[in-house]
Amino acid sequence: MQAHSLFLQAAGTRPGTIAQIIRDGDAAAVSPREIALIRYADRLTRAPATFDGRERAAVSRFLTDQGEVVEAATVVAGFNFANRVADGLGVPCEIPDMIDGHRIVGRLARWAVSTAMRVRMNFAPLDLRSDEPAEVLATLSHQLRESGAGPLPSYFARLAVRPHILAGQAALTRALLTASSVPRRLRLAIQLLTGTINGDGEATATAGDALGGAPELRRCVAAILRGDAIAPDAMRWEALREARHLEFARDLTRSASTTTDAQVLRLKQLGTTDVEILDLVLLTAAQNAANRLNVALAR
Repeated sequence: MQAHSLFLQAAGTRPGTIAQIIRDGDAAAVSPREIALIRYADRLTRAPATFDGRERAAVSRFLTDQGEVVEAATVVAGFNFANRVADGLGVPCEIPDMIDGHRIVGRLARWAVSTAMRVRMNFAPLDLRSDEPAEVLATLSHQLRESGAGPLPSYFARLAVRPHILAGQAALTRALLTASSVPRRLRLAIQLLTGTINGDGEATATAGDALGGAPELRRCVAAILRGDAIAPDAMRWEALREARHLEFARDLTRSASTTTDAQVLRLKQLGTTDVEILDLVLLTAAQNAANRLNVALAR
């Protein structure tokens, strides 16, 4: 919530309104449109597996067109990505709890940080020009199939109404596929795992089909989702390494804020490098964001 409050204040929301949102939630002195968006973000973040047409309809009443629907979903997905990266890599909070807990000092600290964010991030109209959506979709679809990642997720077509968002999402997806140190089979296993947790049936089916020739890895994902204990002595080193990576991805998906240095240390003890851990965090965070886009923008 601290990071969200900083962004709200940086974007121009009054400090008193932010404090009331944190304290009272839906009872805060905000407009019906803002309440609908807060509820939408909360549901899509906390319970994507049960997110359905009712949530989409509730927020759509306050949005003017499909472009704003895409923007709302992308903002929520973006924070789900950023928060998991920060938590997974142990990035500290901007404001220590001791300061943030003090009403006056905490408010002043948030004002200072949010002002710096506003200057640094430039909350101003952007140049939104980009390549033609059809060209972006065709290129990315080809690259996904060539890399063995399967067909283009259906939510990409919905992003075409905002070409700059489509281009940014395509660039992120392309980078994760071409520059990641995570092996293809582990990428697919993470996609299967996060898709199952987040109720993204399309992602789950795509990854499951692609892993058809690796039944042992599918069984490993199922066991980790059940919470079965891993027996290191009974596993090959490479299989144990994959299982530990999948455990970390599961924990980062279910409760990113509770990931610990001990979990990272356990990965390093298996020979996982810092670069591999970074790529693992980025990939898991990106899959969580993609799951929420698929769920939110499903027809």
